[in-house]
Amino acid sequence: MFWDPVVEKMEKRLQSWKKAFLSRGGRLTLIQSVLGSLPIYYMSLFKIPCRVIGRLEKLMKGYLWEGVEEGKKNHLVKWEIVIKSKEEGV
Repeated sequence: MFWDPVVEKMEKRLQSWKKAFLSRGGRLTLIQSVLGSLPIYYMSLFKIPCRVIGRLEKLMKGYLWEGVEEGKKNHLVKWEIVIKSKEEGV
Protein backbone atom coordinates (compact mmCIF):
# COMPACT_ATOMS: atom_id res chain seq x y z
CA MET A 1 0.00 0.00 0.00
CA PHE A 2 1.21 3.52 -0.77
CA TRP A 3 0.79 4.77 2.81
CA ASP A 4 2.73 1.94 4.50
CA PRO A 5 6.06 3.84 4.50
CA VAL A 6 4.42 6.76 6.30
CA VAL A 7 2.96 4.46 8.98
CA GLU A 8 6.28 2.60 9.33
CA LYS A 9 8.18 5.87 9.68
CA MET A 10 5.83 6.94 12.46
CA GLU A 11 6.24 3.57 14.22
CA LYS A 12 10.04 3.89 14.05
CA ARG A 13 9.94 7.39 15.51
CA LEU A 14 7.74 6.25 18.37
CA GLN A 15 10.02 3.31 19.16
CA SER A 16 13.07 5.54 19.31
CA TRP A 17 11.52 7.96 21.82
CA LYS A 18 11.91 6.95 25.45
CA LYS A 19 8.41 7.47 26.80
CA ALA A 20 9.42 6.47 30.33
CA PHE A 21 11.51 9.66 30.54
CA LEU A 22 8.86 12.00 29.15
CA SER A 23 5.87 13.50 30.87
CA ARG A 24 2.50 13.38 29.16
CA GLY A 25 3.02 17.01 28.22
CA GLY A 26 6.33 16.14 26.58
CA ARG A 27 4.76 13.24 24.71
CA LEU A 28 1.91 15.50 23.58
CA THR A 29 4.38 18.08 22.28
CA LEU A 30 6.26 15.43 20.30
CA ILE A 31 3.03 14.07 18.85
CA GLN A 32 1.77 17.48 17.80
CA SER A 33 5.02 18.84 16.40
CA VAL A 34 6.73 15.82 14.88
CA LEU A 35 4.16 13.12 14.21
CA GLY A 36 1.48 15.51 13.10
CA SER A 37 3.77 16.82 10.36
CA LEU A 38 5.01 13.47 8.99
CA PRO A 39 2.09 12.70 6.65
CA ILE A 40 1.49 16.32 5.56
CA TYR A 41 3.66 16.13 2.43
CA TYR A 42 1.92 12.96 1.25
CA MET A 43 -1.49 14.42 2.08
CA SER A 44 -0.71 17.44 -0.09
CA LEU A 45 -0.33 15.10 -3.06
CA PHE A 46 -2.80 12.30 -2.39
CA LYS A 47 -6.04 11.82 -0.51
CA ILE A 48 -5.42 9.82 2.65
CA PRO A 49 -7.79 6.88 3.26
CA CYS A 50 -9.79 6.84 6.49
CA ARG A 51 -8.25 3.53 7.57
CA VAL A 52 -4.75 5.04 7.35
CA ILE A 53 -5.88 7.99 9.47
CA GLY A 54 -7.22 5.48 11.98
CA ARG A 55 -3.90 3.61 12.07
CA LEU A 56 -1.91 6.81 12.56
CA GLU A 57 -4.23 8.05 15.31
CA LYS A 58 -4.07 4.67 17.05
CA LEU A 59 -0.27 4.90 17.14
CA MET A 60 -0.35 8.45 18.50
CA LYS A 61 -3.01 7.63 21.11
CA GLY A 62 -1.10 4.60 22.28
CA TYR A 63 2.09 6.58 22.69
CA LEU A 64 0.40 9.42 24.53
CA TRP A 65 -1.57 7.33 27.00
CA GLU A 66 1.02 4.61 27.67
CA GLY A 67 3.06 5.03 30.80
CA VAL A 68 5.35 3.24 33.14
CA GLU A 69 2.53 2.35 35.54
CA GLU A 70 0.62 -0.88 35.03
CA GLY A 71 -3.09 -1.51 34.99
CA LYS A 72 -5.98 0.57 33.74
CA LYS A 73 -5.02 4.09 32.82
CA ASN A 74 -7.39 7.01 33.09
CA HIS A 75 -7.28 9.46 30.22
CA LEU A 76 -7.21 12.95 31.60
CA VAL A 77 -8.44 14.55 28.38
CA LYS A 78 -10.52 13.28 25.46
CA TRP A 79 -8.56 12.56 22.28
CA GLU A 80 -10.83 14.97 20.38
CA ILE A 81 -9.52 17.80 22.57
CA VAL A 82 -5.90 16.68 22.24
CA ILE A 83 -5.96 16.89 18.44
CA LYS A 84 -7.47 20.37 18.25
CA SER A 85 -5.30 23.13 16.88
CA LYS A 86 -4.10 25.83 19.23
CA GLU A 87 -6.57 28.29 17.74
CA GLU A 88 -9.48 25.92 18.49
CA GLY A 89 -7.96 24.51 21.66
CA VAL A 90 -8.70 24.92 25.26
